[in-house]
Amino acid sequence: MSRRLGGALVLWLLALLALACDEVPGTMSGSDTAAGWVGALREAHQLADDAEQRGDLEAARVALEPLASAAAPADVAATHARAARQDVYFRLATLAATEGDHRGARAAAAAGLALGRGDDVLTANLLIARGEAHEALGERSKASSDYLAALRIHEVLLDAVLGEEDPP
Repeated sequence: MSRRLGGALVLWLLALLALACDEVPGTMSGSDTAAGWVGALREAHQLADDAEQRGDLEAARVALEPLASAAAPADVAATHARAARQDVYFRLATLAATEGDHRGARAAAAAGLALGRGDDVLTANLLIARGEAHEALGERSKASSDYLAALRIHEVLLDAVLGEEDPP
């Protein structure tokens, strides 16, 4: 996924999370509420973006890592929490791959996938990231399996967008 599309997806997810909050965003600063958690996500992504623009991939990773494993507050829907955390794991996998840490990229992608799978872009992105890590590590069969699983998800998504089904 392109960086621009990834950034748009992050903003969309954060807006969706903010709308799902019972509190008005900005009224509570703690991350023990949905609004606070969304604010922490926004801040971490912004810090990571700024660090990446400076070429400081380590600082980007440090900004994101705490949110990857942090549990979402109880007032955040499980599907929203999974989506936000999977996006963080995808960014961590991408950062690790950029640094040449293919084992780290594989581990981050696998951790994101362990949160759950769906026929969604987040799952497909994590499968592709893990597939690329497998490929870089010479694990061609595992890479092929991940790429095929991502391709099948993309096919489902494309069918849904086009509203077409195969004729019987």
